Amino acid sequence: HYSTDPQKVTMGDINMDNKLTIADVAVVQKWLLGGSFYGSDIQFDYWHLADFCDDDKLDVFDLCLMKEKLLENGESTELPTLEEISKMSDEEATELFSKYTFKEIWCIWGEFDWGFSGLYGGGWVVGDKEISLVFNYYTDELESARIGTIPK
Repeated sequence: HYSTDPQKVTMGDINMDNKLTIADVAVVQKWLLGGSFYGSDIQFDYWHLADFCDDDKLDVFDLCLMKEKLLENGESTELPTLEEISKMSDEEATELFSKYTFKEIWCIWGEFDWGFSGLYGGGWVVGDKEISLVFNYYTDELESARIGTIPK
């Protein structure tokens, strides 16, 4: 589904979804900070699409230009924090998280506080709330997000 035609490639689209979004920025930012995904280094095959300085390396200058381009496209470079998400309805959280892949969610909001046993997903604990995400094992798509209050 990804075009290799130079006329159709979107600069900054390292996740190959045919558009530059905050998810692309988050993966580059996490990579620059030496981040990992499930204990393995973040790798992406189309890193050159994030080389906005065109100097054959990725650094903070490319990240800044990437964010500028995102703003020019009318996209926000800010996403709600986990605390803000913990105040959303299940429907709002599902709509928000369904825009991203499991890996992008990990890069944007950080490692889960806990994972499911026997299911694909996990969640975070924020104050007295628990944000729980369940993904389809076969498609990697989000099936549901649930915001619940932790019993005392």
